[in-house]
Amino acid sequence: MVKKMGTKGPVLPPLSLMLSGALAFAIFMAFSFAIEIVFLRTAAVSIAETEAQFMGHHLGEKYFRPGILLDSDGNIVSKTVIPDTLREEMAVLEILLLKIYNSSGKIVASTDEKYVGMVKAENVNFQAALAGTSTGHLASKKYYRNLYGHEVQEDLLEIYVPILSPVGGSPVAVLEIYRPWHIYAPLVKYGLLRTTVGMAGVLFLFAITLIVLYHWAAKRIVAESSSRAKMEGALALAGATAHHLNQPLMVLTLQLEDLLREDEVHEEDYRLLKCEVDRISNTVRRISEITEFRTVPYIAGIEIVDLEDDKGTSPDSALDSIDSRQNRV
Repeated sequence: MVKKMGTKGPVLPPLSLMLSGALAFAIFMAFSFAIEIVFLRTAAVSIAETEAQFMGHHLGEKYFRPGILLDSDGNIVSKTVIPDTLREEMAVLEILLLKIYNSSGKIVASTDEKYVGMVKAENVNFQAALAGTSTGHLASKKYYRNLYGHEVQEDLLEIYVPILSPVGGSPVAVLEIYRPWHIYAPLVKYGLLRTTVGMAGVLFLFAITLIVLYHWAAKRIVAESSSRAKMEGALALAGATAHHLNQPLMVLTLQLEDLLREDEVHEEDYRLLKCEVDRISNTVRRISEITEFRTVPYIAGIEIVDLEDDKGTSPDSALDSIDSRQNRV
């Protein structure tokens, strides 16, 4: 196992950065939720438009015929009264209010008599219906007078449906139908509930993942910081040891060399001592040159520092080389 100095461990992201990421994710979820609300409301209005189109087709087939609400040429009469049978059917179909416009935009009949005059020129829903397309929108907290003459304020759907002439087949009238929003509100509420549960699940998983990653990174950094501190301490101790041993070893080496020159009787013993001193010197040199730890197994599961150099030469092998030279001498 090699442990190098100077390598950087993992850096723990600042807490503010992680909180910023969580905030950005929350904003994204809120934005998605808002889009989901718009989508669900649009879908509910679209369903209401489809149902109102079938209702308009049914009412047109039944009530908009020459002699009832149309003249003999198949055109809407200029002023008429909504038949009681139509009012009864409106109650069954949950139509709160009904206005009938001619092709010029004039109100020719209404279940609420206060509605008279012309449609506004900028009313794009009326223009679309007159072109043959049913359309509508959600009106919040709108006042109207219901079939029983009571003033009511509630959320409702205003839907414009074209009425085709049985003679020419072109739109001759437009129905403006009010239907209660509470019919379609459960679709939106169920969709929002489903979306909320899904987003809460995703947010929960995101938070758990964030916490686990942060905890893992913190533990790893603490472990590597501790290991790095130990390594730096060991290197400092090795450097200090090498520094304090070098001078005595140099004196000892010089003394042995003098003894080898002066005392030939004990030359062999002096050479053996010098060999051991050289081994110590070589070991001290290796310790002073340590830049990384390479550990090797020892005994009882203990690991020791391997002092071999890059060429695989150890202090012991250096001693063997000296011994072999001594034997040759």
